[in-house]
Amino acid sequence: MRCRLSSGMPHILFLLGVFLCSSAVPALAGEVVAETPETLIMHRESEASFPAHEMEGFFSLGYRWSDLDDSSRAAEYHHPDSSVTAALDIAAYPLPHRFNLSTEYLCQRDYAGDLGYAYSDLLLFRDIFVGVYHNLDHYNYQYAGAASDPSWLDKNSSDNYYVGVFEEFVSLRLKASDFPFHVFLKHRYLANEGNVQQRFMIGQHGDITKVSESREVDWQSNALTLGANSHFGPAEMEYSLEVNKFDPGGNSILYDWHPTSPTTGYQYPHDVNPETESSEHSLKMHTSYTGALVAAATLGELNQKNNFSGTKSETWRGGADLSWIPDPDLNFFAKFRHQEVEIDNPDYVRRFVGDADNIVRQSISAKNDLFSLAARYRPLQKITILADYEFVHHERENIAEWRLLPESTKSNTLKLSASFRPVNTLKIKVGTDYRFVNDPGSNIEPDYSNKTQFTTTYLPTTWLTAFLDYRRAKTVRDNTAFLNSEPDITVNSGRRETKNDKFFSSLSFLFSPESILTASFAHFRGEVEQNLAYGKWNSAGTGDMPYLDQEVIYVDRADSYALSLNFSPWGWMDVLTSVSYTESDGEFQAGISTAQTPVPLDSFSTLQVAETVYAVEISKTFPSKFVVGLRFLSILFDDKNDDTQDSRIYISTCTLKRHF
Repeated sequence: MRCRLSSGMPHILFLLGVFLCSSAVPALAGEVVAETPETLIMHRESEASFPAHEMEGFFSLGYRWSDLDDSSRAAEYHHPDSSVTAALDIAAYPLPHRFNLSTEYLCQRDYAGDLGYAYSDLLLFRDIFVGVYHNLDHYNYQYAGAASDPSWLDKNSSDNYYVGVFEEFVSLRLKASDFPFHVFLKHRYLANEGNVQQRFMIGQHGDITKVSESREVDWQSNALTLGANSHFGPAEMEYSLEVNKFDPGGNSILYDWHPTSPTTGYQYPHDVNPETESSEHSLKMHTSYTGALVAAATLGELNQKNNFSGTKSETWRGGADLSWIPDPDLNFFAKFRHQEVEIDNPDYVRRFVGDADNIVRQSISAKNDLFSLAARYRPLQKITILADYEFVHHERENIAEWRLLPESTKSNTLKLSASFRPVNTLKIKVGTDYRFVNDPGSNIEPDYSNKTQFTTTYLPTTWLTAFLDYRRAKTVRDNTAFLNSEPDITVNSGRRETKNDKFFSSLSFLFSPESILTASFAHFRGEVEQNLAYGKWNSAGTGDMPYLDQEVIYVDRADSYALSLNFSPWGWMDVLTSVSYTESDGEFQAGISTAQTPVPLDSFSTLQVAETVYAVEISKTFPSKFVVGLRFLSILFDDKNDDTQDSRIYISTCTLKRHF
């Protein structure tokens, strides 16, 4: 099945579809199930002994009313149009046949489906498709009092932006009748269609324009995988070939006149979405999973090509895994990974016909090696200890023209964690990891990092459950550096430090088997402290040493409160209610006057928003297998810095369901 639609569905349904895709065909991961003629006979005898189930399922019809006020921020993953809704769920098992169909339609851009068929263990087919609609922000380009250089231009200030995404995953697996030999096929199709905001700068010093314009996208991506797996003596092997192609559609390149030469007869191409293609060969092997000692190995070759620029890359991958379980309470694991990437790009490019050769730096090729050792030990029934050491070596080639990049980077990581139950009603997990990096490759890569975690679940009574999770991460870079163009000099800018704190807690009260109340709170805080460098140009258009802003702090914060109540007041009616409130803000404060005039630079990063969500769902079941359902959803979005982004959406849905 192949659809060509641009549609939308709530984000959670999209994640569900991705999860189903990843688990659709277990044998596709290269794990061949060990079978013998005896197990095949037992399987078919047990299959014949099971009664063939009649078809069962449900269908539903309804209507969805949607009312959107102001902007679309409140309806980020909701289509604003009202529509008829429908759903169909069928499951039939007249063995050896097995069939299932599950579909849901909310509107023309909001739907999902899952179709599956199997014949004994010889044929397995799955088709999963999901439509998702995503409303996008229209960033404001009309800044009052902005400087004359650069100037600002929004060519489509009243346009609304969105992307409709359609994804489909089809898989087919065939098996030999009396031997564990499989051939399989997988196809993934992804289409993005919509209208997005394209932003770019054009011009030169003294005459620069920041432009915003609408751009239609019609992207299509196809990935086809063919493969086979089987037993070969004591080993199991799988070979697969995967071919990918991305088609950016007809609007893949934008063209504009350069302000200084509009009469040359040529326009400059920019913001290219290139057509790309790739192919990958993979060979996987492993010994039997039933022994105390298990080994696995993977070899792969990946070839990629950019059809616009002509750049090509070749990647070789290899890996080995070894696990040893001398005792159920003591396990050891070893892992090795090796990767080599060779990139070949053209020596020069021409922006238009008649243009001079523009030299292109040679892309960086690299070799990566990873080695890790891990152990799991359970000294007591209620205590489990995990330890993991990892070493990574990253070696770069062709870096002569890439200043500030080291030839190699090495990192060492140590992870420790433990989980235990002091009493039957209390479970605790703690963990920490330390990472040390020699010669980091970029300013945002730290010299040192540390993460800690504490998680606990407590059940003091049968009707109360408490959960708490806290995570903290810290990174430190002793010295960062910037490359200044004019004059050509390296500027050492000092220390960079980040801190992240995440906290989540919940309380659940089980008043009865039909009634449960849950309250939760989540908090996030992220902080970055570093020196910033602002480019400096003289009035003559020549460069100068940059402005340095010392110890600038950027902070992100978010707090979320939620309360939900599910109950069945009379046994034949179910009620689900929930309310949540989330407040987020982020800001940094520039410390030098140059970054404050004529428009404060930090004003572009200031964020302060709040979102309130109310949801109520009521369903009543009748003796005739009919179910009537009512759903109400309200989302209120408040941007405290930009009233034009404030919005509200109200969605009401009425459905009539019939089981059969």
